[in-house]
Amino acid sequence: MDGQSTRPNILLIMTDQQRCDSLGCYGSEFVRTPSLDRLAADGLLFTRAYCTNPVCTPSRVSLFTGMHVGSHGAWNIGTIAEDNGTFLSARLAEAGYDTRYVGKAHFSSWAASPQRSLESFHDDWERNFRRFPTPYYGFEHAELSMGHTSFGHFGHYGLWLREKLGDKRPAELVRKAKSIHRFGAEAYDWDMPVELHNSSWVAERTVHALREAKAAGKPFLIAASFQDPHHPHCLPASLGGTVDPSRVPPPLWSEGELDDKPPHFKSAHEGEHAYPTKAPFRTGKEYPDAFSAVEAEEAQLARAYYYAMVQLVDRCAGVILDELAGLGLVDNTIVVFTTDHGELLGDHGLWLKGPFHYEQLINVPLLLRWPAGLRRTGVCASLASLADLAPTLLEAAGQQVPGWIDGHSLMPLLRNEQPAVRQHAFIEYVDTVDDLRLKTVVTERYKLTVYHRREYGELYDLREDPRETVNLFHAPAMQQVKMRLMALIVDEMEKPESKLRRPRIGSS
Repeated sequence: MDGQSTRPNILLIMTDQQRCDSLGCYGSEFVRTPSLDRLAADGLLFTRAYCTNPVCTPSRVSLFTGMHVGSHGAWNIGTIAEDNGTFLSARLAEAGYDTRYVGKAHFSSWAASPQRSLESFHDDWERNFRRFPTPYYGFEHAELSMGHTSFGHFGHYGLWLREKLGDKRPAELVRKAKSIHRFGAEAYDWDMPVELHNSSWVAERTVHALREAKAAGKPFLIAASFQDPHHPHCLPASLGGTVDPSRVPPPLWSEGELDDKPPHFKSAHEGEHAYPTKAPFRTGKEYPDAFSAVEAEEAQLARAYYYAMVQLVDRCAGVILDELAGLGLVDNTIVVFTTDHGELLGDHGLWLKGPFHYEQLINVPLLLRWPAGLRRTGVCASLASLADLAPTLLEAAGQQVPGWIDGHSLMPLLRNEQPAVRQHAFIEYVDTVDDLRLKTVVTERYKLTVYHRREYGELYDLREDPRETVNLFHAPAMQQVKMRLMALIVDEMEKPESKLRRPRIGSS
């Protein structure tokens, strides 16, 4: 035990835009992730964990509140989540936990307009972060990093980096790109020293947070949130070649596979539509306008750089886990590793994320270790959702799970009392600019996606067609299955209306 409390400590390690196949413990043979592989070997690995939305802000808010997007309302990037006491951190802080956040939060808009938030990029960001107010969404201590790789030099990390770099800026350290093509499928060498990289900063500050939390003598919730492996794929030059492009499998893509898909799939492939707005990416003559313009050799290099970014995250996660062990806190600390959503990485002829609910985007890595409380280890094929984490951790901490939470506590599964806690996962996507609203339900075998005010949709038999190449939405033999899955979507959409208004913490 940790000697501080019978209630478990909680260490949540998360990344941004990470695929399951980027970890050795998920079967990858071309990526070396020994730290996270050891975590998986000592705990429980979920093969069927799903995010609630394949975009940063809504998925992150779901993870920390246990609510689906339709319940918490932060429906896309550019929105600001309500700081109303519904976050796991706020509820645990009220229960006496020491709550700390390090790294990327993205609970609020990064844009300076129309709504300015504490995380907005604007001219006076340095002044704002030098006097950053806490608690922040229930975290009594918060040190944030904002942006990604070459443009990820804002927030508290940005202040720290400016002290180290002086007048230089991270973007100035980017060498000539090894491959120049459409945004999202790039490979850049970066003259950023590894010790100054944002992943190294997250590890350093999390180690500091662990030491302070132990000294405080209370159970803790510490979230360590890495910016990587989100695009652009910038890799410190000293790490170049750590993943051999020739060993990386090419994108899963065959000509014609988008023919039976909704129209925005093809238009994205050809550059006529792009996440997150209706306007296509036209960023200058050096970038072709279509994902279809990415050459095979360039795709391999971009994918290799992505996976090499994961290896750096693994190294830094190992520093955090080693510190946890050195402080004698392993036994009664719940360690969770996950991400907010995946990345297409050229599969299906697409890159990035957005209005596509392919498995590469919504099926996410989820590892959980708790020596003092976990009664089940190994590989778990039961369905889980990132919305399940908040109720799970609340129950583990001895707190009541509020009735307005959409997720299901995984504790019965972790205690090996029952094989599963849910029969389906629910995923949403909303983009009012493109008027694209998707609702998806995933069961053990099938996946159905419906589109608001559209006659088309998607239906896949994941057992027979795991690559999701054949759309069965209009297949006569599948209409009964479709109607059954449609009823599950309707039920999920009705749940927010059936719940009582969410109270603020401390209200009766």
